[in-house]
Amino acid sequence: MNVTEPGVDVVIPCFNGERYLAETLDSALGQTYRPLRVLVVDDGSTDGTRRLVESYGDRVAYVHKDNGGQASARNVGIARTGGEYVYLLDADDLLLPGAVERLVGCLESRPEADFVHGRQLAFPGSDSVHPRAEPDDEIRGVDAERRGRDGRDGETADRPHAELRWVVRGADRA
Repeated sequence: MNVTEPGVDVVIPCFNGERYLAETLDSALGQTYRPLRVLVVDDGSTDGTRRLVESYGDRVAYVHKDNGGQASARNVGIARTGGEYVYLLDADDLLLPGAVERLVGCLESRPEADFVHGRQLAFPGSDSVHPRAEPDDEIRGVDAERRGRDGRDGETADRPHAELRWVVRGADRA
């Protein structure tokens, strides 16, 4: 997909995530970076996920697909983005205020970097398999990585940030 719009597209794959999704969406919609678009890809949920997302009106885009797993839901979401950057957020994770703005700032200050990544918040007791951080954890540096066109890993640099996951340059979505 080619970049067609400025800004960040937040892609949230979700399977039966109604329990946490409202807080996740509120944390995404509360980001200061603009323009920011939020897309939930419902991976065949049987709970109230659809109804919850629809309650957000046009602030959150919604796509339903047959259950195929988190990776397939992410891929469907990424294929529907057109923003300059893509942020991948799980339905049971939270963004701290200003996280996206800081991430994008890090990426823009490092034009040789293809993506930035770091830690995220997950709800205590959630099924998330990702590393978890408690809200009072010390904020640590973000990794900005450059991957050469030959596919080899490049250098890593630390930058201050809030807890976060991934932001990928839109041009990298071929």
